[in-house]
Amino acid sequence: MEELHTVSTKQGYVIISIDSETRTVHWIEPTEGKSLYTTRQGAHRRREQLEEKLMQAQLEQALEAFIASSDFKSGLISATKASWGGGGYSVELYPTGDWRVLWNNEIGNLYKTPGIILGLPTLTDSEYQKIVIDGGMSEEDFFDLAFSNETDTLSEELRGHFAEAFFS
Repeated sequence: MEELHTVSTKQGYVIISIDSETRTVHWIEPTEGKSLYTTRQGAHRRREQLEEKLMQAQLEQALEAFIASSDFKSGLISATKASWGGGGYSVELYPTGDWRVLWNNEIGNLYKTPGIILGLPTLTDSEYQKIVIDGGMSEEDFFDLAFSNETDTLSEELRGHFAEAFFS
């Protein structure tokens, strides 16, 4: 449980937040002559802002790790195939740095993620019929080629979705 305390110094008052279980000081906030009530409100707002920035940084690290993993490619392929039937896939990023790729139908209306869920973009598949069905290229080779051609573009698109989630 968090405790807020006011401490008098030569420069005025400061407010500190102490974890009552570990007795660890989390931060010190100058009061600048404001009343304790106003300062406590400000301290709570500041803590919320810091926690949001920390969460954003942790999720951004998870996003970059996901993009660098083989799960990114398999997720894009799954999203592309699902789009043929009107569906899609998403990635759920966790503040721990982990992620999971999930079919959009697995996400319920009442589900509250501890992180963030981003819809995965799809690979360009407009030539699929011509190249795979009519041309004889294997589906695996087609998706390998599409992924290698579009990795940078789709990575940036996913990063854009991430930025929109935090800055819109």
